[in-house]
Amino acid sequence: MRKFTFSAIMFCLFGFGNIANAQWEWQNPLPQGNTLNSVYFTDANTGFAVGDYGTILKYDGTNWIFQEIGLADDIKSISFYDSNNGLAVGANGTILYYNGLKWIKDVSPTTKKLNSVCILNSNEAWAVGESGTILKWNGNSWGVETTSVTSDEIISVFFIDATHGWALTKTQILFYNGSSWSIQSTATYSTFVGFSLIGLASGWVVTQNGSIYKFNGTEWIYDFSLSENVYSIHFLDANHGWIGAYSKIYEFNGSSWTSQSLNSTFFEIYFQSGNNGWALGASGSIYKYDGTNWQQYSKEISKQNINSIYMLDSINGWAVGDKYTILKHDLNGWSVDTTNPNVVVNFNSVFFTDSSHGWIVGTHNKILKYENGKWIKQTSGAASNSVFNSVYFTDSIHGWAVGNYGLIYKFDGNTWINQSFQNLSTCIESVFMLDSMSGWAVGAKKTIIKYNGTSWEIVEPTGSSYLESVFFTDANNGWAVGYDTLTYKSRILKYIQGTWSSYNTSSIFTNQQYQFLYDIYMNSNNCGWITGINGILLKYDGTNWIQQRKRTYYGLNSVFFTDSLHGWIAGNNGEIMKTSNGGLSIPLAPTNLTLSSQKNILSKMLLSWTDNSNNEDGFRIYRSTDGVNFYEIGTTAANINSYIDSTGAASTLYYYQVTAYNSAGSSTFSNTISGTTTNGINDITQNNAVSIYPNPNNGKFIIEPKNNNRLTNIEVYNSLGEKVLQQNANEIELSASPKGIYIVKISDGVNTYNRRIVLQ
Repeated sequence: MRKFTFSAIMFCLFGFGNIANAQWEWQNPLPQGNTLNSVYFTDANTGFAVGDYGTILKYDGTNWIFQEIGLADDIKSISFYDSNNGLAVGANGTILYYNGLKWIKDVSPTTKKLNSVCILNSNEAWAVGESGTILKWNGNSWGVETTSVTSDEIISVFFIDATHGWALTKTQILFYNGSSWSIQSTATYSTFVGFSLIGLASGWVVTQNGSIYKFNGTEWIYDFSLSENVYSIHFLDANHGWIGAYSKIYEFNGSSWTSQSLNSTFFEIYFQSGNNGWALGASGSIYKYDGTNWQQYSKEISKQNINSIYMLDSINGWAVGDKYTILKHDLNGWSVDTTNPNVVVNFNSVFFTDSSHGWIVGTHNKILKYENGKWIKQTSGAASNSVFNSVYFTDSIHGWAVGNYGLIYKFDGNTWINQSFQNLSTCIESVFMLDSMSGWAVGAKKTIIKYNGTSWEIVEPTGSSYLESVFFTDANNGWAVGYDTLTYKSRILKYIQGTWSSYNTSSIFTNQQYQFLYDIYMNSNNCGWITGINGILLKYDGTNWIQQRKRTYYGLNSVFFTDSLHGWIAGNNGEIMKTSNGGLSIPLAPTNLTLSSQKNILSKMLLSWTDNSNNEDGFRIYRSTDGVNFYEIGTTAANINSYIDSTGAASTLYYYQVTAYNSAGSSTFSNTISGTTTNGINDITQNNAVSIYPNPNNGKFIIEPKNNNRLTNIEVYNSLGEKVLQQNANEIELSASPKGIYIVKISDGVNTYNRRIVLQ
């Protein structure tokens, strides 16, 4: 974070608990579906909200706009002084700084989760988190505050001035007096979830079970109980306060509490005035208060689990799910399909052969057919308790539906015919047909069966794998995905020319216990997608399956592409996302930007950084003379984590930042690093500790120390600052190098010397 240019006391937020070319855009709910943890408004028309999985939203006075920054970490808290200066903190020690134009990832001294941030002035800011972590900004960098007051997770922090600060754990209220932290109060019967202070002698804290305590300047005294679980609190003054709970918001008018029922759990409440407030929470819910009523700003077509999605093209398609959910997509977006013929079941699969012919299957033996613009019931003949899990058609008169207990039915254009066979009783989850004479189906106990044009046969021995989905690109290439019922690890099977083999997934998942894979879609033999539990999204590059950045906590049950660029993923809680660029993600931001010890060679600044992404096209390097206004000075190719700035003026202080980029966009900025250039080539040490002869030369020369030390390392750099040679022998051979000026960096084990040589 850069040093702020202001000195006024800053208000603070405490946490409780579209940029263009976005790779996966939310379609339901809107503007997005992740839990929102914190919000701050700099004025009535400018606000920011942050949440899980790197979510940042910006309010422009009318709409909340999703800002893609390529960050996977949960963001827990945000705080602004004005529209040009803000901080956000979150998981894995994440610290982001906003300068009015862009988010910059700052250097953090911890990898602990940070729950709350508060800025006091240009030289003092605080962030707190798990394991008693307390960080302080001193005007130049973040440092860890050493204190023995607590090792518990700190969930909130707030400062009135430099000598009056509070922090909250689940069981303690901590106080900072300007030099040290101490325990001010302890929870008795429940755990703290949030507090709100409006002055040195006025504040409120609330416990999880709804008990409210009031601060009188000396101690916290029990005030009132709401007798239900609550999650957030905000007071404007002694007569205006709000508390967020499950499906409810409480309001205090100075003497009593009243409530209004709403459809969400509220983890953050923020008010600018008594007539202008916001409440945010689970599943991306956003509500606005106008002084009388709460109005929902976020929108959802459905919150039911979506089990299957099928798109005819980039505009027209359907999605189906639990509790008789049928959604239709057209030019106006997603809407509820109202032509459902009163079938009240869970729908598991949808398939269309063209815009006039489609089928849906689900529980209680239900099959629906789409014709003449509406859905009608079809009789399958299966038992009333039968469950159909998957449906596939090769054309409008050849189709198959499979389900529990070995259920297999074929459609011949008029009726559904039972093709189940006696020695198959396991659940069949997915069917894929190459044509009307050949197809595959998979299911529980590693069931893999093949259709030969007349009947189905088992082709693989049983096992512990539960296969959820199967997909073939042609008769010789196919995939099946699922999980192992004993270890809960992912299972990917590949079919090549008659043989099924297991794909090793151990390198894909390193720290995830449950690895259930639910669906697969292949664009070609060299490109495909897999979805799964807890937002798992994998992409195949022709050789490897690569885990993509998670965008949601909820399971993704279905994936579908109409071409290599346009695809959809859908899952639990009604979530639907779309890509129009083949799912290309904005790269993760580079970190740990540094100036190397070689920065004084020919006044060149040698930058290096940590590459955190696997999909960048390259890196952009930015420079500034004031630490505020940056401009691009160069780029590097992908996987290059260093750059030499050879365009700076001598004896000048420069600031640098780096971003990773690809066609989806640019990452957030790295931390900022600064350094001063030298006076140039004449600054190179000219003492007599070593000699080089001949100089000038034709590329062959000898380095000779003038003391008894032996040479331990020799490095040669060209005029661009690029290293062209490194060795420890004193006879140098550069005959093949271009003519010009070179710098030789010489080490004798004690000292290091720089020398200029000229190749003629």
